[in-house]
Amino acid sequence: MTKYQTVARYRDQLITVEVDEPEAVLLIRVSNFDHRKSGITGSIRIGLPDQMQEAAMRRWMRAHVLLGILLISGIYFLFLHAIRADKFRLSFSLLCLLVALRVFLVNGMPQLDALHLSAVNVERIKYIDISLIIPLVVMLVSILFPFEFPRRLLNPILGLFGLLVLVILVAPISMFSYLIPVMFGLYILVCLLFIHVLALAWIRGRKDVPLYTLGFLFLLAGVLYDLAVEVSFLEADSMAQWGMLLFLATFALVYSDNQNQVYRKSEELSAELEMVRNNLESMVEERTEALQTLSRELEQQKKKLEEGNKELRESMLARNRLFAIIGHDVKAPIGYLRQALEMLIDDDLKGEREQKDVLRMMASSAEVTYNLLDNLLVWGRSQTGRLRANPQVFCLLDLVDEGLELVAVGLKEKELKVEVFVNEEHCVNADRDQLFVVIRNLLSNAMKFTPAQGSIVLSSRKNNGQILLSVRDTGIGIPEPILSKIKGNKEQITTQGTQGEKGSGLGLQICREIMETNHGWMEMQSESGKGTTITLGIPSVLRVDVASETSTET
Repeated sequence: MTKYQTVARYRDQLITVEVDEPEAVLLIRVSNFDHRKSGITGSIRIGLPDQMQEAAMRRWMRAHVLLGILLISGIYFLFLHAIRADKFRLSFSLLCLLVALRVFLVNGMPQLDALHLSAVNVERIKYIDISLIIPLVVMLVSILFPFEFPRRLLNPILGLFGLLVLVILVAPISMFSYLIPVMFGLYILVCLLFIHVLALAWIRGRKDVPLYTLGFLFLLAGVLYDLAVEVSFLEADSMAQWGMLLFLATFALVYSDNQNQVYRKSEELSAELEMVRNNLESMVEERTEALQTLSRELEQQKKKLEEGNKELRESMLARNRLFAIIGHDVKAPIGYLRQALEMLIDDDLKGEREQKDVLRMMASSAEVTYNLLDNLLVWGRSQTGRLRANPQVFCLLDLVDEGLELVAVGLKEKELKVEVFVNEEHCVNADRDQLFVVIRNLLSNAMKFTPAQGSIVLSSRKNNGQILLSVRDTGIGIPEPILSKIKGNKEQITTQGTQGEKGSGLGLQICREIMETNHGWMEMQSESGKGTTITLGIPSVLRVDVASETSTET
């Protein structure tokens, strides 16, 4: 018999013969010209036709059950993938279909004869099927364990098995039939890789690792069993297909459990979403109200911060102004006093006239210093919010006379004419000491800015329950830009008098604050070169109230 006279068959055969003699001789002729593994593999079973057919039917029934399970699983997951694309579903579906194809080929299903495939093509399909199953298992593991699987090994493994498929397609059976040991070796390497991945998953505490490990053990047991059969260590049917089925079943179980958890979570989220949708309007109103409340609180805090910053800036400006006044306006008069005292002590003055001049200078410096310190005290209380009025009833003319007496020396030196038209019946209800500070400042300013031999006029009149006290001078007046700044109270304005008199720039500011504290007002009118008129509005009372108040004080 030659190679061309043989009919190649690579699957189990059930042959029925009639035996009439008590003894029979069984002669089997086997030829092999191509396949790596030739001849009869395993044992020859002899029995009655019914027994052999029943055994074959049982084997085919098991194969059909296995084939049906795999086909249904593969088609079901392929349908799921068509509904919503998923790498796991696609890989699992293809793996089930490939294992089903192997079951169909290995068990020699009767339907195989209807395909009219040559034995070489059947073997070629078997080898290609095995070469595709392994990379699909690797892909499935990489999908299920993305953080534990070494991604750098995926492409080399897929490339290696792609090369095996190419060899099987183009090589004769005498060559590719020797790839079975190579494939079993690759199966073992893939199992070792799976062990590494599972170990990392155990260490990281994945809850689904026990079932994955059980499925892997089924697969490993089937592969090792078939490897023992391949090397003729055992004589039995293939078990790798059953191990693969259990492997896929555990993977499908874990996947289904995970999907159920996802579905339950989706239902919970849907219920929460429905509740939110039903209560959305009330929730929006509550959130809006809460946001508005928070916004109002933030706005209030912002205003408080702005007020605090404003007060802080004003406090810093007041401090700087106070230091500047003390360092300049207070220091200078005290220096004059010190210089004059040293001249008197050293007796450097030659005559009585010089002594009077020095004493006059000392008196003027003392007066300036006194007025300045008094103003600073009042201004300091106003800056700290402690400027409070203690109103009492008194006659305005008495207060004007006291103020004129205080500046009498200066008025005499400059030969200023003072006219007083204050009605002795005009009485007011105000803090007497604070109002005295106002009148003193106004008289000092009028005296300071009025040239020698000028005039100062004080007058009063009653209007709408108020006494209007006016102080008018014939001095140098105030230019419009400076007058605007003074009225706006924007900054401290300091100017020199007609004889170089210095001031602190606080006088008019203090006068305005005192008048406001005493429920009054102050108005300024001035023209450069023609003088200045300052009018005070003070709450008035009757003369009878003065007597009553005086008797009460007594």
